[in-house]
Amino acid sequence: VEVLSYCDMVVLKPSQAKAAIPKLSSIIKQKIEKTSKLATRTLCKISKSSKELRSLVNDIVSTLRVGGKHLVAGLQIVGEIALNKSELVMNYEDELLALTIDEILPAKLGKKVQIQHKVAAVEFLQDFMMGFQDPESVANSTFPRVVETLWNILQDESTSPELEIAVGKAGVKFCSVQAFYSKIKETPSFFIRLAFIMESSKAPEFAKIVIRSITTVPYVGFEFFSFLALANRNPQQFKRLAPNLRNLILRQRKMVDAMEKIGNSSNRALVALYPESATAYLVYILSQHPSLETEAPSYRTIQRYFQGFFQFFSHGNEENHFSLIVNILTQIKLHRDAKDAANKNIYLVAEIAHKCLKLKFKNKNWKETNHPLAVSLPKWLYKYVQKTEDEKGKAAQRAASNQYLPEGFTVTKRRSPSPTRRKRKTPIARKGRKKRRDEDDDESDGGHSVPKENLPPRPRHSRLTRSTAKVTKTKARAETAEEDREDEKIPTRGEDESGEENDDNMETEEKYTREDSTGVASRRKSPRKLKKSKKTNRKRKSAQGTTKEAAAEKKVADIDAEIEIEEEEPHRRRRRRVRRARA
Repeated sequence: VEVLSYCDMVVLKPSQAKAAIPKLSSIIKQKIEKTSKLATRTLCKISKSSKELRSLVNDIVSTLRVGGKHLVAGLQIVGEIALNKSELVMNYEDELLALTIDEILPAKLGKKVQIQHKVAAVEFLQDFMMGFQDPESVANSTFPRVVETLWNILQDESTSPELEIAVGKAGVKFCSVQAFYSKIKETPSFFIRLAFIMESSKAPEFAKIVIRSITTVPYVGFEFFSFLALANRNPQQFKRLAPNLRNLILRQRKMVDAMEKIGNSSNRALVALYPESATAYLVYILSQHPSLETEAPSYRTIQRYFQGFFQFFSHGNEENHFSLIVNILTQIKLHRDAKDAANKNIYLVAEIAHKCLKLKFKNKNWKETNHPLAVSLPKWLYKYVQKTEDEKGKAAQRAASNQYLPEGFTVTKRRSPSPTRRKRKTPIARKGRKKRRDEDDDESDGGHSVPKENLPPRPRHSRLTRSTAKVTKTKARAETAEEDREDEKIPTRGEDESGEENDDNMETEEKYTREDSTGVASRRKSPRKLKKSKKTNRKRKSAQGTTKEAAAEKKVADIDAEIEIEEEEPHRRRRRRVRRARA
């Protein structure tokens, strides 16, 4: 069933169709959520199935009610029939809209209405509206009612991320229909609120929907690319989207260049198709962002969004794309908000974007020149202000200045989305760092430095591994420890401090030695032996030398030994360690 549901058309012989239609109908009547939906989609693609579908609609609609057992599966089945065979559902339009818009979506979450019921209701409204063969017939009647319902869901602060994603998917789908998109343009607030869904915890899922719509749906324009800048609220998720977005920009540029060579489109139409044209939409969206009031005068969130947005255009050496963005930002300051003339935030956000753009392309040394094509802004968002010749000159000067930015505003360089990995320190490196710190403390007592001429020559073809160097150092440590033990002359079992055997000691040793049940000799220290061991430990500590002079001499010896060991290591590690030893 799942394989057949993804086919454009299912062509069967009369005998096959006669056997398949009852089987699919029986699967649908089981009302299993995903399976019934796919079976309905497959049944709609089989010819001569309208009679069976009509009976299914009649049976399922009569059982749909709030708190029903199979409410989700029933809405999915009716939605699929409305999307593919809309004429079969038109008789139940009022009943279905009343159930979803008036009962399910406004209700509070509880036992009867759960989050999956609301998501299924939104998906049904999407399929129901997209199934109309003539969208203009419902653009002024049913569609405004649906958009108002979705707007109320987004305005509710208690809306879950899953429901927001469902509303966002439906909104992007509606924008792919020209009649519905024209209606949405009358109220840009719904368009802006769709963009803010990118700031939710389900941003990657919504970003995939937007990217898929831009690449596959014919009438979804590149203005929805501005939505993806708001995904930078989570840098880790934003970094995963970066490769796909760069490829999307490159493909769009190639398409525009091909259209320009053909010469069938006007210059203004070509500018609207460039990926950089999404800058005008992003400025308008961020002019309504709540952080403009809470983060003044730094505007860190706005800066982060623009810096992440401009990094997609930083690859390549084409200066025309840089000048196109600059001209768009300049043109914004010569226009006003088409819906709210008192909105001055568009100028503030445009100046912030200009600062972020100059910082991003600072190393390329590009000049802010006019773009070869005439730049135009979307008329449903911006309205050009008619001016006289003198006013145009003054307006051009104001557009080039930063009069809306607060004093002391600075653009902070964007950090890398991925945290830098801490380089693992080897035991030798840690020891070298500790030695440098100790040598600085003892510098007044006479430090020791290794002259350059006394350093051993660098090995040219040494290929010893890290394990070989570690073994060599371990051997050197063992030899040093053995020499220290010989110098200390610690008395052994049965000897006194002068090194001669003592009978009394031997007798005492035998007295405090016994065999356990296993036959292994075990011994416990006698009081005399315990007192003697404490005295031996004090002598051992004094023999090791605790004065500063002895410690300094030992450090010098350790540095010399370490240099000798490093002769056998690869030259890259050797140079680093020798520099530490010199320090």
